[in-house]
Amino acid sequence: MEDQSRVKNTDRNTKMWLRRFDEYRKDFCPDKTILELPITDLLAHLRRFFTGLRRLDGTEYKTKNVHNCFAALNRYLKEHYSPENPLDIMSDPRFLPLHRVIDGKMKVLTSFA
Repeated sequence: MEDQSRVKNTDRNTKMWLRRFDEYRKDFCPDKTILELPITDLLAHLRRFFTGLRRLDGTEYKTKNVHNCFAALNRYLKEHYSPENPLDIMSDPRFLPLHRVIDGKMKVLTSFA
């Protein structure tokens, strides 16, 4: 029954953004997965990832895509980071620097539109 409540497009979107982050991460930290990174390293990698986030052809994403990426990575981390202590990068105050990066990115993208 649980599987029936899952939205396939949401799962597909989460997997896509996780793959994009993993492609980025392998250049900087190939020996650890997103789930194995300590919080401070995870924050640093996510900040760099979102700062440089672009399509494969080098063009910028729309703001809704940046938000979808943030939500997808958050969804994955909430479900998989630690069963006894889920990680919510959208509400955890340790990730405020990431929120500022994403907010700045979205403001820049909005000014180009």
